Amino acid sequence: MLEWFVDRYNIYISRSLRIFRTYIKDSSQIKIDNAIINLARMLYDIHKKPVLVLVDEYDRPINDFINKNGERDIAANFGWFLNLLCKDLPKFIDKSIFTGTLKIAHNKLSSSMRNLKAYTIQNDFLYADCFGFTEAEVTELLRKNLYYESEGDFKEQINIIKTWYNGYNVGKIRIYNPWSITNCLQAVSEKSDFPLRPYWINTGIYDILMSAFSNLENFNELYNIMKTGYLTLNPKLPDEIHFGDMKEIKNNFFGCLLHCGYITPNIDDKKRQTYVIPNKETKRDFYEYLLQKWINEKTGENRINVDGTAKEFIENLGNCEKLQNLIQDELLDNFKESDYRTEADFQTLVGGIAMLASIKIDNSAWTVYSERPNDSRNKADAIFLPVANLSSTIIIHEYKKFDRLSIENAQVHATNALWQIFVKKYMDIAISLYKNSRDHQYFKSIIVRGIVFYRVDLQKKWSILIQEIGPFSMEQAININTWFTQGCRVINKLRLCGGDGSKDMIIKERQKLGDENLEILIEKLITDYPTLDYLKRKEQKRASNPAEDNYKSKRLSGT
Repeated sequence: MLEWFVDRYNIYISRSLRIFRTYIKDSSQIKIDNAIINLARMLYDIHKKPVLVLVDEYDRPINDFINKNGERDIAANFGWFLNLLCKDLPKFIDKSIFTGTLKIAHNKLSSSMRNLKAYTIQNDFLYADCFGFTEAEVTELLRKNLYYESEGDFKEQINIIKTWYNGYNVGKIRIYNPWSITNCLQAVSEKSDFPLRPYWINTGIYDILMSAFSNLENFNELYNIMKTGYLTLNPKLPDEIHFGDMKEIKNNFFGCLLHCGYITPNIDDKKRQTYVIPNKETKRDFYEYLLQKWINEKTGENRINVDGTAKEFIENLGNCEKLQNLIQDELLDNFKESDYRTEADFQTLVGGIAMLASIKIDNSAWTVYSERPNDSRNKADAIFLPVANLSSTIIIHEYKKFDRLSIENAQVHATNALWQIFVKKYMDIAISLYKNSRDHQYFKSIIVRGIVFYRVDLQKKWSILIQEIGPFSMEQAININTWFTQGCRVINKLRLCGGDGSKDMIIKERQKLGDENLEILIEKLITDYPTLDYLKRKEQKRASNPAEDNYKSKRLSGT
């Protein structure tokens, strides 16, 4: 209509209207920098006052493609935007105000960021009450919108809402999530049957968190905070995240969680090194969603029923055959096709299912710990500790991953994984808890498993093989640990002296245990694993290459 009017009457049009006409004819010519400047100029012309430019979620474009294009593209496509609104402002723009998730480092995207004053939830408390609704504001809103029969009834409803949406600590002020409160009250006004539910989820940051979540240390810490509600970090989390640097983001995973609102400083901790999950909404919506989304990322979106698989996993964890079939049928057969997989991919996939089960299932019989170190700083891939009154058996997993592997060789590597559990004394963690803590006297037995993920000739389908030894009692576990402590010392000495007569010496050490069943177990390990041949070959290689002498103390076996 506007085009017809202009063309028909040949009206003189101002510069602003000419620009508008160009945009109508071809929207592809629209540039956001021109649009903002032109809009600000129009407002200035009308109101005769400099304009305030407010940009909400200014970091959303970065969130959307940070994993796809990297830091250079972010700087190229976003730096100009910051320059435009932060440096050498025209007279018709008074100032620019940005709100977003993460504070961008000055040297990453734009030099103009030096002109910006940042106020964050971490250490700037001048605007602490502006990050959300305060207690007084929420109380006023609820009095106007909730139906209550008495003051006691009103306080009870406030406490319920506080459990769901309160808990963000900025300075000494507790802040409610304004988006969630608004939506909750809207649901109440519409007489919804379920007004208390998650409303806020920062999906824009998930790509970043997904990448960082695959780090096993982050995996463990995330599990601990979900189980206990607390996270202790020393030193405290950084005030600034270098946006666009994925390596740094992965190393500052919990800094991202803090700035995104998924953890908050413990208001009672003056050193500000303890962090808590803010509320029920955050825990239920984000942490469960994160696990489910991460599992779907690995298996392919909606290929598996994550909740159902988690329930079956924890129910079948004690049964080796059923567990192997479940992992094969529900996880590996649905595994997203990829040319390359790391051992950590499989470890965190299985651990993620186990973690989700322990969170969502009230009567989960085990809790999972990944990469938990023993006194020797050796880390077991996964230790499942039993929950009192639900189970008494500890289960230890050691994972291996191989391409181009036959089923026969998979069996060999599964045995090697079992040997590694004993040689590196992964049972130390459970034994230490059993011997030193009254709270863990219900531990009765241990099962160890060597688990191999493999595929034949680079076929796309992955398979799993599990070898299991046990259960054996805690007393037997202590004896096994003792033998391997002594046996490894003997093997180390034999390696240095050449290895002659070594098997007889190991058998002699084994006979000290005096337990016939345990002797059979240890003999099976020695027979199936070519440790002594391996050591002999190493000695021969070392004799021909003296430069390898510094390697002698690093490996006791071929694990």
